[in-house]
Amino acid sequence: MGEIHLHVTKERLDELLLDEVIALEEPQTATARQLRDAVARFVVNGDGAYLPPVEAKRALGHVTQVKFVEIAHDLFAQVRGLAVNPTKPGE
Repeated sequence: MGEIHLHVTKERLDELLLDEVIALEEPQTATARQLRDAVARFVVNGDGAYLPPVEAKRALGHVTQVKFVEIAHDLFAQVRGLAVNPTKPGE
């Protein structure tokens, strides 16, 4: 997998496990593994379909630390965007 693409939806956020929520809310205290696992929930393929967790984790495991920080910042920006522009159910 070349470029890592993320897609954040409210429904996907609602599916996060509590440990994943904590990792995203407190990234400075989370381990790299915890952050990778949380971010992996949002990795999509070129068609926009979510990757299975094993594939998403494998793809993230092959990026540099610097690139992972960029990916995490993209995730945080998308989450903030949802908070600012929430969608109604069914949209």
